[in-house]
Amino acid sequence: MAGVKQVLVKLGSKGSALFIEGEEPIQQPAIFAKTVIDTTGAGDTFTAAFAVALVEGKSKKECLRFA
Repeated sequence: MAGVKQVLVKLGSKGSALFIEGEEPIQQPAIFAKTVIDTTGAGDTFTAAFAVALVEGKSKKECLRFA
């Protein structure tokens, strides 16, 4: 079937979640830094880290934690 099968969502201070069609959502709590200087590029970095972990063959849960 055509269409979106997976959705990766950043939830700010609540962490992130991965929704996969036909499966329970995978949630990852936020991991807070001691000091935040600038959040520019944080979303791009999150998505890239998830993609790298996915290409490396990690499980979806591990990918979300890695990101």
